Amino acid sequence: RANVCVIAHEASHHVFGASHLISSCAVDIGAKKYSVMSTDWPLATHLDPFMKMKNGLIQPVAIDLDTQVTMTFALSAVELRHQILILHDSAHVSREYFLVENRYPGTLNNQNHDFPIGTGAIVVWQIFEDQQLVQTSAVCPGDGLFIRKRAVLSKPEHSFDLAWADGSPA
Repeated sequence: RANVCVIAHEASHHVFGASHLISSCAVDIGAKKYSVMSTDWPLATHLDPFMKMKNGLIQPVAIDLDTQVTMTFALSAVELRHQILILHDSAHVSREYFLVENRYPGTLNNQNHDFPIGTGAIVVWQIFEDQQLVQTSAVCPGDGLFIRKRAVLSKPEHSFDLAWADGSPA
């Protein structure tokens, strides 16, 4: 399994243009077991949602935060529906946005690729299209990652307050 992950990691550099998702920041923004572009082999089984989206492997459903006060959305496991959420607003959309994916691992009778990582989760990623934001972000300024894992919500009662790079609430 580890050898397959190494091959997938190296091939992703060449085929998809994927970058490493390793961080030295004190705050956990690295992909870890949620992307094959991290160093958590052999647990990582997917590309991050940014690379999947940019290469046409998944379909984002856009949610405009300017118009949504509250909403409920049924988000199937990314492997089953090839779908993620992209959260944006008019003031930030060209510079940064959030991606949300369901990484439910299945059951013993219905396994998918994430089964080895155990408990399923909703994973929230922050994407910086503007590289200047990477340097000035309120969270880990100067860390080189433009794809950042921001939250792993593994239980129904878990929540996470989204904030833009400048620290303002999303």
